[in-house]
Amino acid sequence: MRDLLLIVLFMMALFAIFKRPYIGALLMASIGFLNPQTLAWGFARGKPYAAVAVLVTVLVMVFNRDKLRFTMNNTFIYIYIFLFWGGICTLAAFFPEDAVKELSRFAKIQLSIFLTILLITNKDKLMALVWTITMSLAFWGIKGGIFSLLTGGSYRVWGARGSFIGGNNEIGLAMLMTVPLLYYLFINSTQVWVKRFLASSILLCIVAIIFTYSRGAFLGLIAISVFLWWKSDKKLVLGALASVLIIASIPFIPDAVFDRFNTIENYEEDASALGRINAWTTALNLANDRITGGGYRHTSALTTQLYSPHPEKIHDAHSIYFEVIGETGWIGFMLFFLIHFSNWRVANKIIKNYKNSTEHKWAVDLAKMIQVSLIGYYSGGAFLGLAYWDLPYYLMVVLLLLSVILKEQENKQTKAKRKPSELVIG
Repeated sequence: MRDLLLIVLFMMALFAIFKRPYIGALLMASIGFLNPQTLAWGFARGKPYAAVAVLVTVLVMVFNRDKLRFTMNNTFIYIYIFLFWGGICTLAAFFPEDAVKELSRFAKIQLSIFLTILLITNKDKLMALVWTITMSLAFWGIKGGIFSLLTGGSYRVWGARGSFIGGNNEIGLAMLMTVPLLYYLFINSTQVWVKRFLASSILLCIVAIIFTYSRGAFLGLIAISVFLWWKSDKKLVLGALASVLIIASIPFIPDAVFDRFNTIENYEEDASALGRINAWTTALNLANDRITGGGYRHTSALTTQLYSPHPEKIHDAHSIYFEVIGETGWIGFMLFFLIHFSNWRVANKIIKNYKNSTEHKWAVDLAKMIQVSLIGYYSGGAFLGLAYWDLPYYLMVVLLLLSVILKEQENKQTKAKRKPSELVIG
């Protein structure tokens, strides 16, 4: 029954693209973040939904007369250079076949994002994209939060198996980045039932984060909490509410959670932590020795033997920073830094230019919460290898389109003011 429902809904979405092409962008995002195919148990599992969605969307775009708009900023120039450099690193990779697979996956993400830039042309479509991304990810937090409450937190929360966010650490990071987006939708919603649903979703996502038992996610939760409070217009209310919730929830959190987080202080005795440190050293040695790094998916007995201070400990980098350094060298890391630095400046510019405008408060709030979400990525990602995950790049798309839409609104208002009033005689 579940498989049949998935196929029916997918077919309905495909047919909707023919009438409204931008739905193709929403469908690609929902497949990428919800991973509905992982929820199927039978014939619907493992089908190439993303590829079909991209193909149908491209065909409709070719034959449809709807207005498309291509725009770019420095962030995306750096992304495309980063992708090109990744191709060069793949040519010199230790394991070219594995590197090609990772490069192909990253390129497919950028293709979906490129199509999204073309299709999302106004505020309504942009908000539909934000809702789609947020709720597709929140599904896993709501599911995990309910599961944790029903089981008393006895088990770890996991994400969509086989996806970027399949592991407990990965789904923890995903929920970290989702909470600020949910909060944005909450403060900009007017219907009571919607606000209640979003508030409940936020709480369940936080519960899910705690019961991933992920130390990186726990540290990230602290980081986004502080930054969310700083970016909020209601600091006193938010701070008081957070304090009450924390104090009230402590008696219900199992000791196993605290035991797990206490290992942060005793990392010298933790094999996982020591393995990460060893992998980070390996990545640095690789980048210092080879201008192209080791290429995507270089972690192996060979590279560890050549570049690790402890060759017997074969461990993935588990860090967006050291992942990029080890796989694409210092040039790749510089491009990675420029991508995120440029994107942060786009958000800052939106906040600065429109912070005093009541009309554009929705845009300022969105830019702020995207920054909070990215803080979760930068802090939690320090302990996870998700450098090429979709979400940060989709948030870059949202900021790019947001800046373009705001500029278009400004131009329309300017033209309207300059238009001479009609003289009525009679």
